[in-house]
This record gives sequence, structure tokens and C-alpha cells, in this order.
Amino acid sequence: MIRPFDSFNARNLRAQDVAESFIESEDFERICKGCHSIVLGPRGSGKTTLLKILTLPAVSVLAMRKPNGFALPFTAIYIPTDIVWHHQLLYSKDFLEGKDAFNFKISQGAVSTAVMTAIVETFLDRIAFEFPDSKEREIALSEALIRVWGLRPTVPKLSQIYIELKERMLLIGSLLNQALISDVDTLESLLPDWCATRFLDAVDFATAAFDAIFEQDLQSRWALCFDELELAPQWLQEMLFKLPRSTNQKILFKISSSPDPLSGGAPHVNASDDVDVIKLWRASMVKHRAFCRELTISVMKRKGLSQYTPDQLLGPSDIDDVEVCDESDIRPYSEGSPEWKLIRDVASWDASLEDLLRKKGIDPSNPVPTTAKDRDSVLRKIKPIAAFRNKFVKIDEQGELVRRSRRSGGEFYGELAIYDISDGNPRRLIRIIEDICGNVGHEPTKSARVVPKDVQARIVSSIAFLFKDYVEMIPGAHFSPKDGGTPTRLYSLLHEIGRSFSSEILEGKFPLDPKNSFKVDVKVSEEVLRLLRLASYHGAIVKVDSNEAKFSSDLRGSRFRICYTLSPIFYLPLRLYDSVDLSECLKPKHLKFAKGEANSLGQLQFPFQS
Repeated sequence: MIRPFDSFNARNLRAQDVAESFIESEDFERICKGCHSIVLGPRGSGKTTLLKILTLPAVSVLAMRKPNGFALPFTAIYIPTDIVWHHQLLYSKDFLEGKDAFNFKISQGAVSTAVMTAIVETFLDRIAFEFPDSKEREIALSEALIRVWGLRPTVPKLSQIYIELKERMLLIGSLLNQALISDVDTLESLLPDWCATRFLDAVDFATAAFDAIFEQDLQSRWALCFDELELAPQWLQEMLFKLPRSTNQKILFKISSSPDPLSGGAPHVNASDDVDVIKLWRASMVKHRAFCRELTISVMKRKGLSQYTPDQLLGPSDIDDVEVCDESDIRPYSEGSPEWKLIRDVASWDASLEDLLRKKGIDPSNPVPTTAKDRDSVLRKIKPIAAFRNKFVKIDEQGELVRRSRRSGGEFYGELAIYDISDGNPRRLIRIIEDICGNVGHEPTKSARVVPKDVQARIVSSIAFLFKDYVEMIPGAHFSPKDGGTPTRLYSLLHEIGRSFSSEILEGKFPLDPKNSFKVDVKVSEEVLRLLRLASYHGAIVKVDSNEAKFSSDLRGSRFRICYTLSPIFYLPLRLYDSVDLSECLKPKHLKFAKGEANSLGQLQFPFQS
């Protein structure tokens, strides 16, 4: 599978390496608090980075960067969902249907062993950083763990316990392989006793033993940082979403998962004083640009371009391409202003805009606001859509609105547009900025931007098509109609949604309040819901939340927009507009295609609930 952004995955880096290039944010401040945290976000949004940065090796690096040092009110135990045993468990479950007792017991053994391994790694870090000359205490702790965790008699050293736990994980893989070719009932009786160990019992004992033996505060807190929970067994997901409300306060939970966790045991979770829900996506990019700028500076420094600032490297964006705060007075729309010229010029060839202005009591040949209401409720809404049509639309020989070619219509460029195109996804932004840095010439430039806008536009377009290819190759991202029709893939669904929005914005009657987001209504089928969940997980669609403090595993009623990374392909503005029901969005009557472009709804079938 094509994974053009995975080289920047924090999963592949050591915690201290993550800390070296870490950019602090409001999300970081929140996850550092001494409460339970649920971190939600699509792939590449920084979930793993936020959990790894809490570990001792990372904290030690951050402490050296701060004048007054840095410390957390807990010790973090980072627990990755190991991809290997995740796939082993899924594979065996498919072939051992009906053997629930065996599957659960061996799954529990795998999870408990993974947690124990993470605990030992954390103990080794704490001893190295805080108790370097404590051999006798390490021996006492190791003897206690060997006894209570049911390990074979071995040398009482944490490093040896680590090896024993790795051997346990290998044994689990061997048992799963045997189960595929042997009698499961016979194997179940041979499962080792430690498969019945609950990971919480192992954590409670181990942390209490460490605190007692190393003479720490017995009420000191430890945080279990479960990363990529969406890959964990379903029983573990359901348990962890319930635990923050039922466990003692010595153990905290820092959980990361996909934007829409498929957990039947926790369909609705609300934030409280004890549980903080941290969402790593942004419906609007305006408040997230400061983080993007800091990350861009970091990449530029690594690429040897610290002599430039991001605004020097990228230059300004076309202000109408991005979402900005409204002007504070009426002067930008006065006669002769750029806004006035834009609206007048577009109205001269777009009959629907001319008609709209006349209906609002505004002269198309002199579109000046006579009142603040005209400015706020009409002209400010018209301006960005008029600019978008001016860039991407022309009149054909029959006098109809048609899309320009990409080269003549222009693309997205400049500092703010680059940030927005990334959707605040660190992996995507790093990839874009690295590509742009690779196009910095050696000759000094006199222009306002170091990298020309046409070069930036080409890079942005290539990133969009790379992401398109990625979405098209997502495993399982398709469904086949029950009547045996043509299978529908996820990207085809996104294409129909995107084209329905852009057709309204660019080619139809001039919209004062256009639509570029959708609500998942009750008519949407389970097959489409499954595709939408995949799209959300991979960041192809972005949830637009009305309540930032809660989340639900039920997608129905949720509102989404297509990610800005795909905007250059679908001709969509980098702005958030109103929503329409998804079932309505996909009706053929709402789609108007440019000449020469086939309406693919004739070949695709999107089933809806009756």
C-alpha cells in the first residue's frame, strides 16, 4: 500500500528523538494534566507523539530546553498496540469462530504481557534517570515481579524479566499457530496460567512495589498510555473507555484512538473534571496556524533554511483562498477598492451574481454597501465565492459557466494556504514543507517569496494526488451492491460528494450560502457508514463538532467536511460553509458537471436506508 507520509511516523522514533523536534501546543498542555485523557485523531495527527512525549526519556529532553526544568504529575507507561500480535489475534479469530473462551484468554494474555513489558521498560528508565546506584533495590523489585507475575525463576534483573516477557509473546504466537491446525479444546486446557492475569492487577502490584521499594510517595500517580487503541481487541477498547470512571486515582489513563472509535460499550463519552477529551482535528484552521508555523520553522531549520522565515519562504496567500477574520469597517468595500472591483468584474460575466445583487438592492456596476447589513450579510459572503469563481471559472462559447484548466485557473499557494491544505496534520505539512524547501534556489531573490507561487502550487497539487492515491489504496475501502452491481470505492464516494459541492460553488446559480459540509442522515446505509468511518480514520474527511467535549461511536447525526488536502482536486475553497444531508448530496439532480466530464453516478450505486 502507498504510504507517502509514513516516514514521519513517531511510532518509528525513540521518545527522545520525538522530543528533540517537538512543538508544544494547547493539546500538549492538556494531556500533561493529572487527569484521564482520551486523545482522538486521524492517522498522522500526532496522537503517538503526544503519548510518547510523556515518557521519561522525552521529558528529560524537554526539561533541558526549559529554564525552570519540566516535570509531570505522573509517570507515563507507554503501551503501543503491537501491530504483529494485533494481526495475529485478528487472523486467528477469523478461523476460530465460536471459540470465544480460547480467543479471549489468549488475547488477555497478549495484552497483559504487552503491558508488563511496558512497565519494565518504564522502571528501567526511572532507575537510570533517578536511581543509578540502586542495584539492591532493583533486585528486590525484580524478585517481587518474578514471584507475582508468575515468571520462571531467573536472574533477578529487570533486563532479564524483559527477555522473559518477550519469550511469552513468542509463545502466544506459537499457540495461535497451533490452534489453526489442532483441536482448540485441547489447547485451551494447555494455556499457561498467566493468560488469566488481568493487566490492571499486574499494574497495581508493580507500581505499588516500585513506590514501596524505592521509598516513593505511595500515592504517586502512574499513567497507562495506550496508543492506537483502535487496533486493540474490542474487549480492551470497551474496557478502557469505561475504566476512567471506575478506577482509583493512583492509575491514570491516557488513551489515543481514531476519531470515531467503534466501541459498543462506550457509545457516548462526555468530558468531565476527571476525563479530558482531546480532539486533534480542526473544523477551521484559523486557530491552528500558529502551530503550523512553528512546525514549518522546525522543518526549515532542519533543511538548512533558518535564514528565512515561513512568510519569506512561502510569501502571502491569495487572501480570498483562506478563511480570515472579517474586516472591522466598511472601507474595504468602498468604490474603487479591490473587493469592489472583484465583485463588479465577476458580476459583469456571471449573470447569476448580477441577478443576486439586484435582488439585494445593490447595483452590479457599482456594488458598494449602503448599510452595515449590506456589507455583512451580502458582500462579505459574496466576495470569497466571487474570487473562487474568478480563479476557476470561465464562460464557454455557449455562454455557460465551465471550469478553467488547472494551469490557467491557478492553484493554492502562500503561507496560510499551505498550512490549511495540510489540515494541521503534521505528517502532511512536513511532507509539503520538505518538498518546498527542496525547491529553494541558490540565487538570492528580490521577490516577496523565496519559492515562486507556481512551484508551490505544483507541489500542493502533487501532494493532493499522492493523498488521493493513498485513499484509493486503503484496504477494504469499498463495498459491492447486493444486486451484484459495480463495487464502489471510498474515493468514488468522496469524489461524488466533492463534485456536488464544487458544482454548486462554481457552476450553478451564484450561492450566497453555499454548502461544503455534510451531515450523516438516517438514510445513509451501513455500507456507506463503514466507508465514512475509514475516511475519518485516515483523515480524508474531517468532523465538524458542535460539542468539543464529547464524542460518539455513532456517525449518524455527525457533520463532516472533505479534508482541505483534496481541495485542489475537487476545486473546493479552504473555508467551512453550511451542511447538507449526505443522502441529498449524492442525488444526481444536485450534480452539474463540467463539459466532457462523465457523471459517474450512472455507474456507481450508493444504497440508502428506506
